Amino acid sequence: MRAVWLGTAHGVGAVFRSIGRGAKGLDPAHRKDGLALLLLGLALVVAAGTWSNLQGPVGDLVEMLVTGAFGRLDLLAPILLGAMAVRLILYPERPDANGRIVIGLSALVIGVLGQVHIACGSPGRDAGTEAMQDAGGLIGWATSKPLIFMMGEVLAVPLLVLLTVFGLLVVTATPVNAIPQRLRQLGVRLGIVEPSPRTSRGTRATTSATTSSGATPCPRAPAGAGPGAPTPDPTTTGPRRRRSPSAAAPAVPPPSPR
Repeated sequence: MRAVWLGTAHGVGAVFRSIGRGAKGLDPAHRKDGLALLLLGLALVVAAGTWSNLQGPVGDLVEMLVTGAFGRLDLLAPILLGAMAVRLILYPERPDANGRIVIGLSALVIGVLGQVHIACGSPGRDAGTEAMQDAGGLIGWATSKPLIFMMGEVLAVPLLVLLTVFGLLVVTATPVNAIPQRLRQLGVRLGIVEPSPRTSRGTRATTSATTSSGATPCPRAPAGAGPGAPTPDPTTTGPRRRRSPSAAAPAVPPPSPR
């Protein structure tokens, strides 16, 4: 009996090792597509568990993990997973930008859940699972509880707001000093703010430079010519040729014989 179990274990291990070696041989583009499709499948399962009353062990698992972690904001979990999957499908060649977006979304979610947990009364684990799920969940509790314990809600809320703003800036790749300019550009696009003269002047200059970049330049008039003077033809005008000394000097007659 022991030999049978050992043989079965060795066989299962060999199968998984062969699958792992085959996965290492996959094209990196296929690996990224597989990860994106996996996230998309998880988004569908989580959406079925949070947006509808999914029955069975899968529904119970989604309620325990997703609703227990995100609390009353569990409806946003499938949207985040779907957005990450679409991002990986559309831009698989930008790993740096994708990593930046993941970091920014994490900071954004943590900050928002912490504020939601404080707004719902900061229930602890001793209040029960339902109270935690009706607030910010385990993530909101783990984020807000240490801050409340060390400095109180008066300072915990502003710090969580700053964390939320930081996550939003990281997701949109916007530095702090560029916030007024980005807001003005957004207002111009929405038609709320009129474009400034400097901006419109710069746009016209850029347009004219782009239009004239492929045009043939016109010949310039000579210096001192008036506005009505004709423009010389570049095919007929040009530098004058110098006369050679032999052609300029008069011919000398030969000396007569004596």
